[in-house]
Amino acid sequence: MIAATRPRKGPSNSARGPVAFVAETIRTTRAPGACGLLVVRADSAFCGADVINACQALKARSSVTVRMNAFAKAAIAAIDEAAWTAIKYPKAVWDEEGQCWISDAEIAEIGYTVSTSKPKKHQEIEVCDGVRGGLQSREGQSQLRRTRSR
Repeated sequence: MIAATRPRKGPSNSARGPVAFVAETIRTTRAPGACGLLVVRADSAFCGADVINACQALKARSSVTVRMNAFAKAAIAAIDEAAWTAIKYPKAVWDEEGQCWISDAEIAEIGYTVSTSKPKKHQEIEVCDGVRGGLQSREGQSQLRRTRSR
């Protein structure tokens, strides 16, 4: 179920009040009595310690896209070859650049700190880099799979 969406004004990478938006959406979803697993999926404009901490405080999991910056690239490059796991997509994805269908990928999970400027215990999250050297890397995104407390 999609509980909330909001079109953006201005640049595509700008988020307006992401913490309040996420908290309001979680509360709205829980209000009618939803008590099961709740996963907040958000794009890279919502990637930050405050949003992830808000999800955790409201007992929701999060799946947030992270920008493929130098730190993310270095973390992914450091993944041991044996740590990659092959997956098969149930429906193939068209790759415009390669002009082919992609139905296989490799994923790996690593520790990654979202925000070093806010020393909170819930900063570390696990990262899943989609198609190794492929679709997600080309588009400059990497998908966070879930949050983890230490």
